[in-house]
Formats: sequence, structure tokens, C-alpha cells
Amino acid sequence: MKYGLHTLSRVAMLDLANALIANRLQSPYSAIQVAACVPNAECDTTARELERMHADGLDSRHIASILNLLATERGANQQAIDRLQLVWTGPEVPGAVSRDTGVVVRELFNCARRSVLLSTFTIRHGEEVFATLAESFQQNPSLQIRLVVNVSRNGDYSSSEQQLLSRFADEFWTEHWPWSQRPLVYFDPRGLSLDKNVIASLHAKCIIVDDEIAFVTSANFTEWAQERNVEAGVLIRDENFARTLRNQFDALIAARRLLLLPGSAHLGIIET
Repeated sequence: MKYGLHTLSRVAMLDLANALIANRLQSPYSAIQVAACVPNAECDTTARELERMHADGLDSRHIASILNLLATERGANQQAIDRLQLVWTGPEVPGAVSRDTGVVVRELFNCARRSVLLSTFTIRHGEEVFATLAESFQQNPSLQIRLVVNVSRNGDYSSSEQQLLSRFADEFWTEHWPWSQRPLVYFDPRGLSLDKNVIASLHAKCIIVDDEIAFVTSANFTEWAQERNVEAGVLIRDENFARTLRNQFDALIAARRLLLLPGSAHLGIIET
């Protein structure tokens, strides 16, 4: 049986339940009686619903139990809602409820205390996009930062893999991460292969912070993607999910399916 009381807030449900158990509310229920527990706009509806339940044979203890159960369910649902948030980039339109991609990314970079793992397909103007992360790194040198990036031939089928990798590394450390304090940067070597049966792209776009928060998104690390394009993502505050996602990258690194980009900092040493 579905009761109209489910539209009340969790706090109002608990207040009503406590008032019923303490006998501060008794049948016949009225709007004046319930006014101390629910908003004025809900008083008449709530009183009628309580009286209907009483007429159906439910005493105050039964009604209080139902309200407590509804409040517990409401609390669990709210926790689930808080764990998942839509993150969106695109034109603002009436009725849209979401968080902006660029804002979320900067907040994640600011709140990181122990670790950041970031994976992206495309980077443009990285000096601007990564500025907040670099600042957090400078303020907290113990912060473990790992970037996973896509390195590709980009139409160049005459240069060797080593030549392409060296060019990419030079560009990355010059244009995208020009700061002296460097993170660990990994790439998928398959992106440089000439073998059509081997070549592949690293297309995953996500951020994992402190093994507590994960952001999975369609947005690359470019100004367009974070500020102008239409992009969709989800911010997930769940430690199990964050660790599971991070473990996927750890497994690839351990198996040497992802390799360090030349110039990366590794155990205090610049890799070359």
C-alpha cells in the first residue's frame, strides 16, 4: 500500500513519528496538530493522510513505524544521490541541473591530498588546463600524480616510433607541463605501431582522486571540452569504485602495457 506521506521530507517524517510515539499527536488528526512537524503547505494533506490511515485500522505506533521506515529509505536514497552527480558542459538551458566540467575538474585538483590519476585522449593548452593541479603539486610535493596520455602517429607514417615519442615528450614538457616539478606520465605504446592489427588509442577520460572520488567523462583535457563542447560525465563518490578504476590502470602499468614517457619523474629521477 502506498501512502501520501512519502512526499514529506526525511526530517518531517521523523518529527511526525516521534510526536506519534510520544502521544503528542492523536486522532482525530488536524492541520493544527501536525503544524509543529511539517511545513504549512503540507499540513492539510498530512492530517488527512494520518486520519485515513487511522480509519484503516492503524494505530499511532503502526503509523510511526511506517514513517520511520520511509525516513530510513529517504536517507539511503539521498546518500545514493550524493554519491552520483551529473557533470555537463554545454549551452545553458532552462531546467538543466548539473555541474560544470571545468569547475569540477578544478575542484578535484584542489581537494587532492594523496594521489591523482588522470587519463585523457587529447590535451590542448595543457599549461592552462593543468595549472590548478600543478599548484596543488607545488604546495604538496608528496602528492602522487600520474597522467596517462594518448600518443599517436597523427598521420605520420614515415618517422620511427622513437622519433615520434621524443617529439611528443618535448611538446608535452614544453607546452602542457612546463613546471620543474614533474609527475609520472604514461602512454600506450600501441598508439605508435605501424601494424594495423596492433595500433590502438588510449581513449579513456577520467580522474581518480585519493582513491575516494572518480570522475568519468567524455571530455578531453582541452579548453573546448571543459568549457564549450557538449560533454557528459559522472562524478562518483565511492571508494570501492575509485579503487577498482585505479586498479585497472595499475594492472596495465605493472604489465608494462603502459610505459613511462621520457622526462617523467620516477622515484626522484627524471626518466630519459
